[in-house]
Amino acid sequence: MFVRLLLASLLADFVFQPSRLVEWKRQKFGGLLVHVGIVSVLSLVVGFGFWTRRYFALVVALGAVHLAIDWLKIAVDHRRTDGYWPLSTFLVDQVLHAASIAVLLSIF
Repeated sequence: MFVRLLLASLLADFVFQPSRLVEWKRQKFGGLLVHVGIVSVLSLVVGFGFWTRRYFALVVALGAVHLAIDWLKIAVDHRRTDGYWPLSTFLVDQVLHAASIAVLLSIF
């Protein structure tokens, strides 16, 4: 299940996030909510066959954590645009998404 949810997160962050959505996400909270909606829908799709109340609760929790991580990344990126900051925040963002999937899977 970890690999499936990680795949959903990666697809949402790279395949299903065109540059327009990236900009919208950076400028407006609504863009971030759309992105988290995509993450959540993809998490449901990859979990097809495992749908239970517990799985839906996991997807909601993953969406909330993904929202928080991306919101923090955007906040840091607005303040620090020099040097290695953009690469650093990108890498930390991806590691935190993977770690949150692992932690939440162990809880749910």
